[in-house]
Amino acid sequence: MNIETLTIVNFMAIGADCPAFLLANRGLNLIQGTNGQGKSSVVDALSWALFNVTARGESGDAVINNKAKKNCAVEVRLDDDGANYRITRYRKHHTHKNAVRVERVDGPDIVDMTLATDKDTQGLIEQILGCSQEVFLAAIYAGQEAMPDLPKMTDKNLKAIIEEAAGVNQFERAYQLARDDVNEIKQKIDMVEAAMATTRSHLEDDRRSLEGVEADIKAFDEGRELRRDKALASVKSAQAQVAALAEEYKRLDTDKLEAALKVFSDKVASVIPAQEACDEATRALNSVVFTASTNETALQNIADEVARLKGQIANAPEEMKKPCPECGKPHTAAELDEFSTHLKVRLDDAMKRAAPAAKSYKESQAAVAAAEDARAKAKANIPNVADAQAKVSQINAALRKAANMKATLVSLMKDAKSGAESAQNFMTEPNPYAASKDLLVKRVAGFEDRLKQGDVSRKVLEAKLAIADDVAKVFSPAGVRAHILDTVTPFLNERTEDYLSIMSDGQITAVWSTLGQTAKGELREKFNIEVKHADGGASFGLLSGGEKRRVRLATVMALQDLQASRATKPIQLFIGDEIDDAIDEDGLERLMVILERRARERGTVIVISHNELQDWANEVTTMVKGATGSVATGALVE
Repeated sequence: MNIETLTIVNFMAIGADCPAFLLANRGLNLIQGTNGQGKSSVVDALSWALFNVTARGESGDAVINNKAKKNCAVEVRLDDDGANYRITRYRKHHTHKNAVRVERVDGPDIVDMTLATDKDTQGLIEQILGCSQEVFLAAIYAGQEAMPDLPKMTDKNLKAIIEEAAGVNQFERAYQLARDDVNEIKQKIDMVEAAMATTRSHLEDDRRSLEGVEADIKAFDEGRELRRDKALASVKSAQAQVAALAEEYKRLDTDKLEAALKVFSDKVASVIPAQEACDEATRALNSVVFTASTNETALQNIADEVARLKGQIANAPEEMKKPCPECGKPHTAAELDEFSTHLKVRLDDAMKRAAPAAKSYKESQAAVAAAEDARAKAKANIPNVADAQAKVSQINAALRKAANMKATLVSLMKDAKSGAESAQNFMTEPNPYAASKDLLVKRVAGFEDRLKQGDVSRKVLEAKLAIADDVAKVFSPAGVRAHILDTVTPFLNERTEDYLSIMSDGQITAVWSTLGQTAKGELREKFNIEVKHADGGASFGLLSGGEKRRVRLATVMALQDLQASRATKPIQLFIGDEIDDAIDEDGLERLMVILERRARERGTVIVISHNELQDWANEVTTMVKGATGSVATGALVE
């Protein structure tokens, strides 16, 4: 994969007027300039555009040019074996805000490939590149600040970088998928076993129920004759009761009882007219008694009125001396005469009404006496039927007894008939528990089939689990991944030795190893780099600063060679940012020999340096201050 161009606008030290960098097939190039001119911003911009973080770990608004404070944008054009892409990342841009865009460029046609979210788009970018930022920088970049310190890395981090560079990280995904398959199959086995356990529980319950039902069936069949004999005994008892009751019922002679009942009932009924006549006489007596009482009251009221008026006339003079009770004025003599006359008139009227009232009272008294005689005669005419009524009660009781006997006879005869039929049916009736047995037999058979099917499913899943376990072991860290690490270790050692033989005349060795030694001297699996100096320190920590720089460069470039040799999309670019720092002239000459060779292998090598390296470079580009920020002039820009 070639990185064709890099266009930087308002990014860190670089302003809005910097021309695009041409990065494909440029040989060995030098980017120079004084401090703060934006030399390192070039690789930072490339990393930020592709991964949203600089080579030195900066992100967010920190990447925006301090003068512009907005409209930051970096565009990278890629050529992936004829497929051309344009990746552009923005920060505080007036149109695109903080977006990242991916476009496919086919001549004049541009296809927008940007996905719904920046996270998804970032995944697409890494898919196009074929690597993450860590591997990308490890493959193309060595920097004074960000150079991976491989000899000092832990087993885990060093192994992760090497695995990704060697393509082994793909096996991590395969390992994860294999473990997911193992877990999924185990879950399925657990589900099958749980279902089988439930089925076994149901099966045992139904088997116990079936045993109980079969016992009920046996007991029912064995009890048929007993039930028949009991029914026949009941029939015989009922028949005996029928015979006894029938004889007793016959002796009652209901026809004779009903004839006698009619005779005595007629005699009782004969009292009705006389009783009615007596009742009529009683009503007549009550009427005249009421009339006599009314007349007596009327006569008494007239007598009371006469007495009262006579008293008022006798006391009239005294009453008239009192003032009028209504107006309070005293009465006069004339008023006394008028008052006395008025009372006498009323007294005469009362005396006249007294005679008729006395006559009416006397007549009503006579009527009462006559009515009492009439009622006494009517009562005397009522015949005595008490004996007849007693006979009627006795006969009715006897008839009720006969009716009860008859009903009992009918019921006993029905019971006898029913008992006889039951006795016959007991020997042929269906067993009531047979249907339950049939149902339970089917259920038991069904559960047994389920257990067989579950056992088959479990065996199939166990076979799959064995395969999945084997696959997981193959892709596990101890499987093919460890094997591949063992195979890449010679390559790394060969390349590291090649670089160190040039940079140190073979005095320094850095050996990649998959085994490490514990404090007790025991060997264990551990990926590490053992560094020694023939005439100096026996470890990386004991080397000088310049010697450490050479070891770091050698191991980093060996790792980059591994990534380039195994990657599906090797990137034809290497950038060394002040990697010549702390290296003497002899070491610098040796380093440039290596970089010249790498330029021939990669197509483009860019060295960012303060040192005078023009004699070594094919082309020189200088970063200088511009109106809006740093700009590039020279061979690498348009």
